[in-house]
Amino acid sequence: MKDIIDLIFRVRARSYSIEASKPCHEHEWRVFETGELPEGATLVPGVVGRYTDFIEHPDLVVERLVRYAKLVGRENALAGTDCGLGTRLGHPSICWAKFEAMAEGARRATEILWGRLEAAPKTGRASTPQGLCHRRSQTTLSPSPGGVRNEIAKVIIVVIAEAISAGIGLSPGRT
Repeated sequence: MKDIIDLIFRVRARSYSIEASKPCHEHEWRVFETGELPEGATLVPGVVGRYTDFIEHPDLVVERLVRYAKLVGRENALAGTDCGLGTRLGHPSICWAKFEAMAEGARRATEILWGRLEAAPKTGRASTPQGLCHRRSQTTLSPSPGGVRNEIAKVIIVVIAEAISAGIGLSPGRT
């Protein structure tokens, strides 16, 4: 990535999603020791991966998120996945377990980086500073793959809505 980061940042994007949990990419966080994220942009490092059915521990997610947040600014880092998850994993339950590890790790990283986690509103979702993470509202997962996809879509929509309401990734002049 160090050889192409300048090209990547020429793309006028609000967010840059990068693979960061796959073993051949995990070392590339060092690019951000010297490379600067474009103003108003958000970095979305993959903190859980699609290359294995092993579930990342939330503490590993914390380490990955805090590392990036310290380099690009805590308000400029959001938890993401390496290239999505979907059908690349052996079973939908693995996908959900990875999302749960990501959400819990992001919640813990928020506590570390911001020093607090605001009280959850009555909807059951956690309200966090700058939307670094969110807690999935209490839902019953459908055992069918289509049901799981629908639930994942709902989680993604909530994350995007929280990011928009917090002003994350939105800056004048960027399209």
